[in-house]
Amino acid sequence: MFVGTLRDFAGTPITGGTVEISDESHGRSFIQTTLDGGKWFKKVWPGTYRIRFDDGYGTQVQWASRRSTPETADPVTVAAGGETTVDETFLRPGALDVSAVDARTGRPVPSFCVSGGSLYAYLYKCTDDGTAEFPQISPGTYQVTVTDDVHQPRVTNGIVVRRGAHKTVTVRLRPATA
Repeated sequence: MFVGTLRDFAGTPITGGTVEISDESHGRSFIQTTLDGGKWFKKVWPGTYRIRFDDGYGTQVQWASRRSTPETADPVTVAAGGETTVDETFLRPGALDVSAVDARTGRPVPSFCVSGGSLYAYLYKCTDDGTAEFPQISPGTYQVTVTDDVHQPRVTNGIVVRRGAHKTVTVRLRPATA
């Protein structure tokens, strides 16, 4: 059995986070949601696993023990009849703000939606105030698509978000033509 607590970078427990426990060599995967106080537990077969954590929104993702990719994750073993504790605290996240302007006039576009993500994290948010804010996301290279009801959708690649840094991106939207 695995037990543990999931916390954000400041040490606050995360309720509603996701814990995915995988043993690829045996084709086994188990998923658990963190409870009040960030606590989680899951009965599994004896073996060696990789454990993936996310904040419940898919915007912050990491692997045990404080790793950014599954390839660098620490393997964690649980013995028959044993209990293995895996507590995880997210590393400091980055932040991303996305704004949009009309490519022809240069005027801000107040209402739009942003979707996209990185290799492991997912982003989605709509705004009516001109800026879609993602205050805590995993570091990585992101692709975002900005859409509204007036302009052509615009895909922006290669947005690099660094740990502890705040990135601002302005996307230029071309008016749709009939």
